[in-house]
Amino acid sequence: MDGDRFLVPGGPGRKEMRTSLFFVALGIVLGLVLPLDGAVVFGTVVLGTVVLIWVAFLLAWATTGRRTRTRFRHSPLMTIAFLLAATARFVVTTADLLQITRLSLLVSGTSTVLATLIAVPLGALLGLHELGSARLLRNILFTLYGLPPVLAGLLVFLALSRGGPLGGLGLLYTPLGMVIAQVVIVTPIILGITTSVVSTVERRVKETATVLGADRYQLSVTVLREAAAGVLTAVMVGFGRAISEVGAVFIVGGHIEGQTQVLTTTIITDVSQAEYTHAVALGVILLVIAGVIYSLLYRLQERTLP
Repeated sequence: MDGDRFLVPGGPGRKEMRTSLFFVALGIVLGLVLPLDGAVVFGTVVLGTVVLIWVAFLLAWATTGRRTRTRFRHSPLMTIAFLLAATARFVVTTADLLQITRLSLLVSGTSTVLATLIAVPLGALLGLHELGSARLLRNILFTLYGLPPVLAGLLVFLALSRGGPLGGLGLLYTPLGMVIAQVVIVTPIILGITTSVVSTVERRVKETATVLGADRYQLSVTVLREAAAGVLTAVMVGFGRAISEVGAVFIVGGHIEGQTQVLTTTIITDVSQAEYTHAVALGVILLVIAGVIYSLLYRLQERTLP
């Protein structure tokens, strides 16, 4: 069989693996060796990435002959390895990056969990039960989808400020205040998607469940089980909104060095101060975090699919 040729020692499959590992190792070495200080980082990481793709392409052509099209994946492998190695090197040598990354994960993760605990039960309730004002509620939810983060941040800022109703709690310019701002932004998104998913599944399953003699409780359990994958999609979208949020956390957190700095706000300030080295490294970290979290959630989502 054709698949057996990849199992032969020294065959095409093993050769492909060796070639891929070679380009990955080359990208790591370049990421650890190339100078990453000063303004040259912007050109090294951004423009250099493009150059590395074509260098890898030429190397693949030299090592594999005319069959370059099938080997073109080595170019992005080399580029990704280079970016990850360069970013890891920069993180290790820059102390504040670890603190900024940790706070970003803490704020975004906590706000997503809290928003999920609020929105999923409420969304399931709205999706399972037909309410007289359901259309009005959904219109409000759809409107809140487009809630400008700066407006949400301003409202939370006014509520937490000294003259606001929650001013006595002292939450302004704190990570907890940033969490509250993100919860205000993320909750309508998770709530709206959950409501839509549950109501759609409920309409599809209701007739079959009724014919089979299911009562209201059994119908609700079946609907929620069928809608689990969609609910996880809502959580993924909510986390994406939280981790990429800038305006609200900037207003409520104040971007205080060592206290309320997160990845997105630090990128903005770094670019305004021409600190491109720091900004690019933070951007790659943000992308890697999003990729890892989404990969885990996607695997969990696959397990919930029938």
